[in-house]
Amino acid sequence: GVIGIVADSFQGSVVISFPQETFLRVISNMLGEEYTEITQDIIDGAGELTNMIFGNAKIVLNAKGYGIKTAI
Repeated sequence: GVIGIVADSFQGSVVISFPQETFLRVISNMLGEEYTEITQDIIDGAGELTNMIFGNAKIVLNAKGYGIKTAI
């Protein structure tokens, strides 16, 4: 998953990547179903997983004064 970010002092992207086997295990646990191959449905899950991880990281970083926003 990829998310663009901006702040007053920088801009960039956050990329979250897993080996396929790990990703399938994570998505299977998240959705409560067993997945053994990449499908369009779980590709959408990659975006959601990225949003969840980045959302929590953004809260922590912004509490430290970074002023990070998600890019459009």
